[in-house]
Amino acid sequence: MKTSKIVFICLGVFVGLYLLAFISTGFDFALKSIFNPKYEELRYETTKESKSFRDGTITELYSNKLEYDGEKDEVVKAGLRARMLHVFTTIDKSKLPDDLVQFQKQIEREQIEYKQNHSSTN
Repeated sequence: MKTSKIVFICLGVFVGLYLLAFISTGFDFALKSIFNPKYEELRYETTKESKSFRDGTITELYSNKLEYDGEKDEVVKAGLRARMLHVFTTIDKSKLPDDLVQFQKQIEREQIEYKQNHSSTN
């Protein structure tokens, strides 16, 4: 066999392998774009249902409750209420202690009253 034929065969093999790798990573990217959102949603739901997430959220809510109870400024309290109400939406209500459920209802009422009293009348 001629040397030039061997060189062309080697080059052809390298080009073929390069194209094969390019196609496989392209398909890998396409598969990830299809399956990753579902995987991330499942991972998020699993994390959200975990005991450590629930315990951390409850601890955060108790800490926020202490801060809220000690605050005197009504505007700051409104901000704390908004933040806590957002955190309450991230946790299953059936997993909350009764005192936090009552506190959530209390701050919901207070937030509604605050918004009614401080809404602009344009």
